This record gives sequence, C-alpha cells and structure tokens, in this order.
Amino acid sequence: MANKTPTPSVGAGIKRSSLQERLMAQIGQNQQGASAGQDADKFDAARRLEAKTVQAALTAGGAQDAALLQGHPIAALVGSAASGAAADAVPALPRFTPGMPLQVGMRLEVLLDDLQDSPVQPRVFLNAERLQEMKASLAENGQLQHAQVLMPRPGETKLTLREGHTRRRLLRELGKQAMSVEVVAPGKSEEDEAVLAREVNHRRSEITIYDIAVRLCQFLDRHRAEGREPPPGEVLARRFGLSSGSRVSEYMAIGRLPESLLQLLFDGNVGRGSAYQVALVFKRQGLKEALKLVNRITRVRKAPEALAEGLEAGEAPASSEAAGRRQKTLALAMVDGPLKGGVKLMTSGEVVLRLKPNKAGDGAGAALHAKLLQVLRDAGMEVTSAATEPAPH
Repeated sequence: MANKTPTPSVGAGIKRSSLQERLMAQIGQNQQGASAGQDADKFDAARRLEAKTVQAALTAGGAQDAALLQGHPIAALVGSAASGAAADAVPALPRFTPGMPLQVGMRLEVLLDDLQDSPVQPRVFLNAERLQEMKASLAENGQLQHAQVLMPRPGETKLTLREGHTRRRLLRELGKQAMSVEVVAPGKSEEDEAVLAREVNHRRSEITIYDIAVRLCQFLDRHRAEGREPPPGEVLARRFGLSSGSRVSEYMAIGRLPESLLQLLFDGNVGRGSAYQVALVFKRQGLKEALKLVNRITRVRKAPEALAEGLEAGEAPASSEAAGRRQKTLALAMVDGPLKGGVKLMTSGEVVLRLKPNKAGDGAGAALHAKLLQVLRDAGMEVTSAATEPAPH
C-alpha cells in the first residue's frame, strides 16, 4: 500500500531526467486546470489524470523516476487509480492472453502454463552446479533476461519457447507463475528453426556432443516411426551442427548409449572420440565393460588435477617421485586384459604409456594398445608411447 503520511513536494534542487521533467510538467498543468475550474467533476478528472501520470512514471520511468515522483502527494492516489498497484511498482509488461494480437519484438508476461517446449529444443543434459547457480540467481534477482518465444501460428493458444526452457523449469520450482518473454520470428522451415534454436541456446550455455547425439537419434526415430526416409548426412550435419555428414554414424552410436552411461560421460566432460570408443565397447561387450572403460577414461583425465592438488597442498619438490608413483597407481587400473604394464604421469604433466601384450604375439594386445593411445589423446592428454615389447617366453 502507498504511504498515506503526507510527504513533502520534490525540491527544486534535484536534477531530473527529461522523462521526469515532462511528467512533472504534466502534473503541474493538471493542478492549474483543476484550481482554475469551478466544476468539481473537472477537478476530479484532473486528479485522476495526475494519478495516471504518476503511475506511468512508476511503470516506465524506472527506480529513479519512481523515487522522485513518489514524493508528490498525488502518489497516494495511485493505488486507487491503478487497481491497487503499489507506489513502488516495477515496470509492468502486458499479460499474454490467447488470441491477443502479437508482433515480433513485443515483450510480454506469460503464465508458465501458457508456454510449451519447442520440438527442436537442443538441450538434454544440464550441469547440476550450473543449475543451482541459475536457481539462486533467479531467487535473488528475478529474471534478468527475457526468454524467446515464436510468433504463434493462427489458432495456437500457447507460445512456443525457442530458448528459456531451463529458466521456465526453475521458476516453476521457485513457485513462480509467469515469466517474461520476447516474441521472435520463427525459422522459415523446421530445419532453419532447429539451427536457430541450437545457435541461440549455445550462446547461453554450450550444447554438448551428448545433447546433439540424443536429439539426432530422436529425430531419426521420429522419421522412422512416420515412415519417412531420413535426410542425407550433410543435411543432418547442418541441422545438428556436425563438422561433416561422415560424423553422423559416430553421433548415432553415442546417442544410443543408455542414459546412465551418457550422464557419466557428460559429467566427466569426455570428448567425442572417447565417447565413441565407449559406444563401440557397449555394442560389442555390453554395459559392464563399457562402464569399466568410462571409469578408466575419467581416472586418467583426473590424474593431472590430482597431482596439481597435491602440489598446491604444499608437497615439497623432493616428493615428486612419490607423487609420480601415486599417479602411476591411479592410472594402472586402465591396464588389464591383453595388456600389462604401466601408465606414468610425470610431474611435468607428460603421460608415458609403457605396455606390452600379456602373451607373445598377441595381436589383440597391440590393437588395444593403439586404441588406448587414441582414447588418451581424445581425452586431451599429451601421450608419449614407448614401443610395445613382446612378453618374455
């Protein structure tokens, strides 16, 4: 409610913006017209107009204008003149109702239930830490950026989000009923809209290989269910942001992994090449072996961090040999089956791979050695490989 205690008029020494000057001039004209007229109706009309003028300042002028104009005694009438709006009202947006005329660029307040997800929404996986940060920001600061919704087609009663899906979910969790949006033009085709949605969402937060892989498989499954032929590889590459059509099969293999495996790979920030190796192992040897490989990849990726943490904790340079042994122990879990040997992480950060087949002449061991090299390199490691040696008879 507005403060009913009389407040002093604004002093002449306050510097006003051009908007403030125009509004205050309008209020002055209203007051002069009211005092000069003998008709009580005219006076009441002037007071109502003045109250609306103050409300306009509170709505459109921002915090500084509101603070200045709230000092005017007529501010007490704003509540009754504007359906009970408080004198400290924030800028208001028009509330969306189905069927209302819209145009590109309009900004609206929309009930969360009047919004729907886009069928080409690219994001699947969300970082838990990032989610908590976003939720805390929304709780403390409110929504700082408008979501984007597509201009609706005739007859549509809900607005389709192009971006803002995560904020909508978090606002609902916070007990909010609505969110602010901006109307944008849809793509000329579904493919164009998919590209636009991916690009705008990627600018806010990276669209990962796992998002792409899952959405690609869902897209192809939908085509199959509808009896349609899938688009050529190059068309799929453009739609999903792949470097070339030849990558489609790799992303399909990754996207077919179980959700639990995909989440582990996403959380471990595992690269495409390594994820593809996991997909091959899953297809040929099953979930258990694929999980083992994920474990090995993530352990090697974390080894440099563990070494850095040890050095930051105050380990003296003299202990570097012991630290190297500790890192070797961490990485040894990668070496089993047809190979035996060690993976050594030097204090310089260099990885040295010394392995040999368990059995002389074992071609599987040499092949696994080559694959392991590729896995390490795809994970971003600089690897120096000693030549594989035949096991002694």
